[in-house]
Amino acid sequence: MQPSEEIEHKGSIEKIEAGKLFIRIEKQSACSACTVKGKCPIPESKEELITIDIENAHSYKVGDEITVCLKTSVGLKAVLYAYIVPFAVLMIVLISVFTITKNEPAAGISALCSLVPYYVLLFLLRKKSKEKFQLKVKSRES
Repeated sequence: MQPSEEIEHKGSIEKIEAGKLFIRIEKQSACSACTVKGKCPIPESKEELITIDIENAHSYKVGDEITVCLKTSVGLKAVLYAYIVPFAVLMIVLISVFTITKNEPAAGISALCSLVPYYVLLFLLRKKSKEKFQLKVKSRES
């Protein structure tokens, strides 16, 4: 069975201000059996308040029931940037420095320090990446 193309959650609008919807998402019982639960941006608490930037926020009203979604491919990209790339950088630097110097402490410190520029770059690109990793309003239910 192939996983769904989108991760969806139902919620209700709790507050609206300046092009932003504040949506209360309730954890569904299906979350525990979901095949992509590890990639889902909705934490596994009973309720979570999320913020979505949206151009037509004025067309919604507090209490509207809506569905928010995120493409699974976006979730996989988030895993790539958050875990896989930093791990690869860490291992490449660790092995390279150890091969050259044969000094384990220097290799370990160098590997850890190599992550600083990576995370600084992610921080500097946060506005651009925020657009890519944004939840979208899929439908209105009331």
